[in-house]
Amino acid sequence: QVAKPDHHAFQLSVPLPLSRCLAHLGSISRPVFFLQGSADNGWRWSDAWLGYQVMQRHGLSVRHVGLEDGNHGLDNMAERCAEEIVGWLEEIRFLP
Repeated sequence: QVAKPDHHAFQLSVPLPLSRCLAHLGSISRPVFFLQGSADNGWRWSDAWLGYQVMQRHGLSVRHVGLEDGNHGLDNMAERCAEEIVGWLEEIRFLP
């Protein structure tokens, strides 16, 4: 289902519930890591990319990594995902 444009967030048509979430992304105070595979469907890729862009424009701690040929669950590259996650946790100083 495609939502009508949410004029309070962006002039876009996006799948629900993203249109309702975009306006709130700028208020997230914790670091966010978007990790996804390039083989995921376009809607899911768009959702994460839009979220990343919104948060970045608000100057928030956010990172987006797209893994080439990764599927929706990223179960076809678990080791690579673990490396990316650990690297990010070290980057934000959550891990020593």
